[in-house]
Amino acid sequence: MALSTDSISEQIRQILRDRILDGTFHPGQRLLEHALAEEFMVSRTPIREAVLRLEVEGLVTTNPRRGISVSMVSKEQVLELFEIRLLLEPMAVELASQRRTQAELERLREALQAMDETLSSLDDTKLDEHHAQFHKTIYQAAHSPRLLEILSGLLGDIRRFARQSYTFFGRDKEAMREHWALLDAISQGDGQRAFQLSRIHIEQSKKVYMKVYQTQTTQQ
Repeated sequence: MALSTDSISEQIRQILRDRILDGTFHPGQRLLEHALAEEFMVSRTPIREAVLRLEVEGLVTTNPRRGISVSMVSKEQVLELFEIRLLLEPMAVELASQRRTQAELERLREALQAMDETLSSLDDTKLDEHHAQFHKTIYQAAHSPRLLEILSGLLGDIRRFARQSYTFFGRDKEAMREHWALLDAISQGDGQRAFQLSRIHIEQSKKVYMKVYQTQTTQQ
């Protein structure tokens, strides 16, 4: 992968960061320095600089023996993320039901249709992208810049482990029904119903994510 000469280590950091946040690199996965240097066609120096910045962000850990690995997501971190999400996302959903534009409604509908189509192909990467787009469009439709900033950052953190739960315990079909119901409430401008549906969706997602976490912990 060829990079421009401008701040090569920063470009590498951003690419690796995106891969960690979207679940391409999963928690605990080892990252080989020489393989990354070969992929990006650079020496190991910019790789080390990028990794150092990611370590400061808490996204990777380095160990003299094990090398570089993606930081694990603890049970406490998962619970904290959902506590914050449960407080803020229903608010954004309620605002979106009152402030959304027709164009935003169409983008929400397109994202859900794309998710429906992707479910049958078992393409987790595409499913994750469409799922993130659906929720981010809701945040945008709330027309609250600060809320958008906070929830977008939260969504990035959640995507680190969300992909693993899409098909867990049949959650995919259940979640799609919740998404469509949420879109219907937003379309109807029913803020109160949208608020409650959002809380139910987040609570159900939290239960499944915790089951995934417990299963993985047992297997380790």
